[in-house]
Amino acid sequence: MTNRIEDFIIYATKYGGAIEQGDHKLANKFHGKLMAMYPFIREEGRFDQMIDLTKSTNENIKLWAATFLLRTNEEVALKALNELKLSPAITGLTASTTIDLWKKGLLRFS
Repeated sequence: MTNRIEDFIIYATKYGGAIEQGDHKLANKFHGKLMAMYPFIREEGRFDQMIDLTKSTNENIKLWAATFLLRTNEEVALKALNELKLSPAITGLTASTTIDLWKKGLLRFS
């Protein structure tokens, strides 16, 4: 079995790179891979590792880790997302949108 956390880091990084390059097809591919990981992260009780990843200097890893934590540790997740929304990069806008969707109850996970 591959290390899911290592895969998560790779996918989040590649997702961010694709977004920055404007390659939405590739970004969608990695978005799908990341979302498919959520049930496994939940079932394997890996949310403690997501908490650690919210401290990453890589904004995309931090963004995805915080997003995954919203249901289980909203305080840590929102803290990380609020920090990210100050970024001038696309991750800032994404973090802001994620917060808005979460507060409106429109963000769903499998």
